[in-house]
Amino acid sequence: MRRSARYIRLPDLLMERDEPAATERSDTKILKKYARYDLLVIDEWLTQDVGLLSSLIERRYLRKSTVVCSLCSPADCHARLGGSGEAESIADRLSEGAIRIDMGEANIRRLTAGKR
Repeated sequence: MRRSARYIRLPDLLMERDEPAATERSDTKILKKYARYDLLVIDEWLTQDVGLLSSLIERRYLRKSTVVCSLCSPADCHARLGGSGEAESIADRLSEGAIRIDMGEANIRRLTAGKR
């Protein structure tokens, strides 16, 4: 059985949606594309533009694995997403059955910057 994985930053996903060529591809096609991966890693996902993210999380919920990367605590995520009903829905779906890995105070960007 073949498995698939994809890493994407949410700002890049939103740019893909908003590209001029996106008129040919609706949100549905973009959602279908990213919903099919067995593992989807979403970085920089805490944004006020929660519409597309909410739809994507909903499509993947209890079907596929989703990893979200964040520098803030889970308790702060709801507020950082705008505090709306959609934000609550996203937070609920991501937290159910979640495995949380807390890196503590480690900042990989800071650590690797010192090695350059």
